[in-house]
Amino acid sequence: MEHEDSPDKEDENFVNEEVIHDLNENDNANVSNENRNDLNEEGALLDIYDPSNWNEVDQNFRDLMVERGPLKRGEHVDYPREGANRHFASTHYTWLLPNGEKQDRRWLVYSKVVDKIFCFCCKLFKEERNISQLAMEGFKDWRNVGKRIKSHETSNDHIICMSKWIELEKRLDKNKTIDNSAQEQITKKKEHWRAVRVAKDTCYSEKTYERQFSISWR
Repeated sequence: MEHEDSPDKEDENFVNEEVIHDLNENDNANVSNENRNDLNEEGALLDIYDPSNWNEVDQNFRDLMVERGPLKRGEHVDYPREGANRHFASTHYTWLLPNGEKQDRRWLVYSKVVDKIFCFCCKLFKEERNISQLAMEGFKDWRNVGKRIKSHETSNDHIICMSKWIELEKRLDKNKTIDNSAQEQITKKKEHWRAVRVAKDTCYSEKTYERQFSISWR
């Protein structure tokens, strides 16, 4: 005959699950801290959002960056100017389609550190054969930047990297939704067993009081 787990046993199980959940969160935090605490030659902290600092990309770092997304863009940026007054412009972040519709080039990232542009997804998912500057050391030929961006976003290597980025983004988002749902169920069960325990303790206290009260009046 099967025996139901007692409230104490259920609480113990939930505590174990909480410990595992906390360990997983700590692992993610460690990945973030390890990357954030990398130092450059001058001893300054490296910005993990800047693709110029992505010298080594493993799966943990790839997951972290895809979950956080590309570097946030400033509304008013004074880009450095070179000879002939050429510089990067925020207008390159937008792709004007033939039908007049505007599409955001979410993959395009500008690095203030090296004054170059990078492809977010190609930098993270590139294969060895992908030798595009946007996927490697960065691009800063501002005279031909428009042509290079257009040729890059229609290249086969870029399309493959975009697909991998979108696929991983969806998978991470799905896992996050599942984790939140599971955590919500655990919380509800814990609240239930705490209520059971409170009721049980209250009942025990009342019975003890009644027994002591009846003895004192005998």
